[in-house]
Amino acid sequence: MGGWNDETYDRILRQIYESASTPELWSPTLDTIAEFLDVGFMHLLFAHPETNFEYIEVAPREDPDFNAEYLRDFVDLDFRLERFKKQPIGVAFDERQISSPEERKRSPIYQELYPRHNVHQLLMANMSIDESRAGVSVTTRNWADEFSDGQRQAFQRLLPHILQSMRITKQNMDLQFSRFLAFEALDGVNSAIFLFFHQQLVQVNNTGKQLLDEGFFLIRNGQIALSNAAADRELQTWLQQANPFSCPPLLLRDDADRAEYLIRLHDPKPHFSRGRLQKSGSHIVSITRIRSTRSLLLRDVEQFSHTYGLSAAEMRVLHAVLNHGSLSDLAQSNGVKTDTVRKQLKSTMSKMDVKSQKMLFQLFERYNILGP
Repeated sequence: MGGWNDETYDRILRQIYESASTPELWSPTLDTIAEFLDVGFMHLLFAHPETNFEYIEVAPREDPDFNAEYLRDFVDLDFRLERFKKQPIGVAFDERQISSPEERKRSPIYQELYPRHNVHQLLMANMSIDESRAGVSVTTRNWADEFSDGQRQAFQRLLPHILQSMRITKQNMDLQFSRFLAFEALDGVNSAIFLFFHQQLVQVNNTGKQLLDEGFFLIRNGQIALSNAAADRELQTWLQQANPFSCPPLLLRDDADRAEYLIRLHDPKPHFSRGRLQKSGSHIVSITRIRSTRSLLLRDVEQFSHTYGLSAAEMRVLHAVLNHGSLSDLAQSNGVKTDTVRKQLKSTMSKMDVKSQKMLFQLFERYNILGP
């Protein structure tokens, strides 16, 4: 084990607390600690017991197949789990304290799994926070090795800081998710927002509700679908194959309305595990209407108008122009001269800093895609 001095200790602590705000750093941080402790590998698991959402799951030196094989074939055989939960939080203990020699001889975990993946003696700690299941462990380099007093003391000295950093990580991730759940703030967004949790719709913003009222998009068995069978097959295929971290958006057309929609998939609560970003149990589908020949309602341009501080008269002119309406018809319906409406249009374009009606359409289309 490397020399334990204040400089080394401070450097490792900085890494531990930096990991709280940057989850990608948990893996190199554990690798640094494992190198300092001179151990085989270090494993940190922090997950929600009901949803299995993982806040942290890293083991930089561990065989990448170990955890998957354990969860698939051995977790139901692990007699230590209940005993582990009863251990004091943040206190290091030898794994042999919760297993007898006879149990280890009979257990396929010790006789098959551990030898296959070079898992040796274990020093571990219960790191559960609230209702989570969490633990951290380190292994010796060789089966015959024992942890020295120095290794045990250094490991224990770091545990309170790892635990505190885990709490901060959880708070940050929970806060991030809460922001996405604050749909009141999304009701003014021009895109339709649909939030799904474990493949079931749990929330829709106002724009999404209006989109559903139009009938092309609908909710079927808790999932978003389309009334047009051919378009629905295209949407379902895209949803099944889409990766929220790298998937290009889907462009769909409603031939009946001659409207086009840009559909995107987002993950509101991703987590970093095993060196890469992992999907959570939630996803968001956002839908933006980018082109339509249907008549725009006045409410469709109200918020767009307010962005530029337009008056009620200027907003009505803009609404007419975007609907390809006649200025003379608008003047007649409002009981004013056509020249008055032309002046209102000129004032509208000045406030919006555009030189042509074509630019008005481009600006409105951009607003529909990007928002204010």
